[in-house]
Amino acid sequence: MYRTNLILVAFVLMTLFCSCQENFDKSLQREAREFTEKQCPQEVEEGTMLDSLVYSPASHTLTHYYSVNHANERVLKDQTPLLHHILVQRTANDIVYKSVKDEDVTFKYVYYSQSKKTIVYETQVGPHEYK
Repeated sequence: MYRTNLILVAFVLMTLFCSCQENFDKSLQREAREFTEKQCPQEVEEGTMLDSLVYSPASHTLTHYYSVNHANERVLKDQTPLLHHILVQRTANDIVYKSVKDEDVTFKYVYYSQSKKTIVYETQVGPHEYK
């Protein structure tokens, strides 16, 4: 999942820095939207689909929306205490997001049940955690 996320996000970041006319927030918002339109949904690991990326300039938050199958839904529920820690470590170690992290963006992760369409797990990783 981590390697796939690197590839997915590389597209967003490469285009982000090519647009010198836009400010950071507008550029990241546009790139997240374009990435979603062109690359999503995309299976990032068996049973987990990245459905969209959404950047909110108002909250300075980049949200990753995932949908998970029943088996992964159970894993997420069983491992809830560990999930936040894993996502903090991934975000902190992710060099693809370096320039985004330099802007103190908060990363939000939302996992939905594919069958029930309800939130299974949701968390945020802020600059105080990944820096």
